[in-house]
Formats: sequence, structure tokens, C-alpha cells
Amino acid sequence: MGLVSNIVILILTSWGIYVCYTRIKNDIIYRYGIWFFMLVTVSYIIKLIIYFSIPKLGLFLRGINVSYSNIAMIIFLIKLPSILFLLVAFIVLIVGFYRYMKA
Repeated sequence: MGLVSNIVILILTSWGIYVCYTRIKNDIIYRYGIWFFMLVTVSYIIKLIIYFSIPKLGLFLRGINVSYSNIAMIIFLIKLPSILFLLVAFIVLIVGFYRYMKA
């Protein structure tokens, strides 16, 4: 995704954190919602950092004669925490809705 969509998602998740925080005493779903939005926000902050640093990292690694396949592996390992944060966020969301429906 592009830079603008990442920034829009960060704004929306920040607003989601605020809404969940203001209503956290009302219902259990807001407790899970705040964790969901925080994990998504961290994931997209990592994506923005990657968006600005990957081109410079690729040029640096090419400059010290690293092969393209190794550069791709390094970039994937940098992106892996972002993917894991999103996975955990959706697990938190599913558990939150499950507990909300049981309550």
C-alpha cells in the first residue's frame, strides 16, 4: 500500500484507540478493541518506517555487494514483525467478539 493509505489507516486506528479508551468501562469489547487498535497502529508504524528505510537499505546492501536474493530475505525479515502484529491483532479481535457474545 502507498504512503497516503498507511497514514489514513494510522489516523483511523488512533481514533479507534481513543473511542475504546473513552468507553472502556462500559463493555468488555472495548478492552479487546483497544488492544486490537494498538497492535494495528504499531504494525502500520513499522510499515511506515519500512516505507522510508527500505530503498536506502537496498542501495546500501547493493553497494556492499549483497545479492538480490539475500536483500529480499533481509527485507522480508524486517517486514515479519509487522505481519505478526497484524495476525495477533486479528486473533485478539476474534477472542474479544467471542467473549462478548458469551457474556
